[in-house]
Amino acid sequence: MKVKEAPRTSFKIRIPARTPNGSPIKPAGQSSPATASASASASASTLPTPPASAAGTPEALRFCTIVRCRVPLPPLSLYRWKCCAACRKQYREYQRGRLARLAGNNPNNATPDTTATTTATEDPPPPRSPRPSPLPAHIEALRAQAAQKEWQRLENRRALEVAGVPIPPAPLRARDPVGTWSLAPGVQQRKAEVAHKLEMVEDARVCTGRPCGHIIPPEAEYAGSTCAMCRGRERRKAAREPAKEGKHAAYDKAKEIEELPLAPTKRPGRCIYADCGVRMPVDASAEVSVVECEQCLRRKTPRRLAGPGRPPGSRNKAKALPAAAPQAAAKPVSARHPKATAPEKSVEAPRKRKRISSYPAYQCHDALLQDFGARFHNFIQAQSYYFLMRGGATDPAAAPQPPAQAMFDFSGEYSVVARDLDIVARKAEVELDVHAVKDAVARAGGLEFSPTSWVSILGNPGGIVTRFACVHLVNVFLPIRVPSGHAPNPARPKSMQGELEIAVLPDDSHKYFAGEKTIVRFRLVG
Repeated sequence: MKVKEAPRTSFKIRIPARTPNGSPIKPAGQSSPATASASASASASTLPTPPASAAGTPEALRFCTIVRCRVPLPPLSLYRWKCCAACRKQYREYQRGRLARLAGNNPNNATPDTTATTTATEDPPPPRSPRPSPLPAHIEALRAQAAQKEWQRLENRRALEVAGVPIPPAPLRARDPVGTWSLAPGVQQRKAEVAHKLEMVEDARVCTGRPCGHIIPPEAEYAGSTCAMCRGRERRKAAREPAKEGKHAAYDKAKEIEELPLAPTKRPGRCIYADCGVRMPVDASAEVSVVECEQCLRRKTPRRLAGPGRPPGSRNKAKALPAAAPQAAAKPVSARHPKATAPEKSVEAPRKRKRISSYPAYQCHDALLQDFGARFHNFIQAQSYYFLMRGGATDPAAAPQPPAQAMFDFSGEYSVVARDLDIVARKAEVELDVHAVKDAVARAGGLEFSPTSWVSILGNPGGIVTRFACVHLVNVFLPIRVPSGHAPNPARPKSMQGELEIAVLPDDSHKYFAGEKTIVRFRLVG
């Protein structure tokens, strides 16, 4: 017999937790002041406290969990964080900045903190600016890489500070517009080198142009951060950009040379140019004082040096200096511009160049025969047309004239890869190839050569020359118009003498492979 269980209710009974001292919790209505104070002290004692080390046992030394930091941390009883205070501050600022960027990128999704603190009494939030267009992926990657490098630099610098290593202050960049001559890095050494030559004005600066090192006056005297030459170069560069795109340039090319600005007033002991920050010595005994300083003369004189490794020629000759600097012109060129000592290049063996031939070159044997056949048939056809026109132009009553003399000439060559360059040693094999070429020429032109041949051996190139002769008959019909009462004139055959010359020579035009050149010459006269 099955026992039916009672139905379960949806109510749950929560059993209160026991206190650490084992005393039951009394209701709030029956508690007395003394009992309330005791329970308060008991509840205060239940707060989690850091575990105390055993008596006489020192705690283990802890370090910051950031790999780049690893700073020693206080004991766990005094400091319960895993990172040092500096790392915690940095990562906290990073998280806040990240959340701020996310909120800026998603204006419609407000964070829980802002929605919870906003009330009806507060003013409505200002309108948000439109979301900027996303940058290309490669620009975002470059920005992330730059931010990562900057973070690593700051981490390394902070680690050195914690370790007690003295860190020099960050130097001022030389291209910084606010940098002066006395603060830019590397300027102290340069200032010491030219101190015996140039005397600068107070608070002088260096031109921020990349290829320039001109000394310019202070900001109160000269507002620009670059010299006049660099400013003109930038203007010409900006004007050339529209010209490349097909637009009209904003300047005339004849005015590309930038004139140096002169000072508005005469300044004793100073250069005449407004962008010069060098002081010159004043000599009262001199009748004519110097108006240009050494650096202005140097920047007006173009430096043209011969490039290393180039052969001497007219392009490498040094230009003559202007008349304004006679002391520099008197100095030898070798002392002013010493040549750079470049390692000598090894002389390579000259490559074999292909010899220039007076015969047309064909790609192969078949191409030569095809061209020969087309030319020969065109010659025979043109000769027939000429004879017909000449016969019809003469008087029908006069006696027929003999045909005029004509000549056909064809020359060509082609090359193939051979076993070696010794043609004479392979005379029997070469003669078989020559006869094969002769038969192919005869078939292409409808000729018949004599079986007799003349063979010659060349000593200097080491080749073989073979000659063949032939007689070719051409039918000539004269005249076209036949007078009444006369029988048509029979065709007169015209005999033409021909000669075929085939020369086989070695071909060494290729750098690695031996070759064999075949020259075919055919002449037909009659």
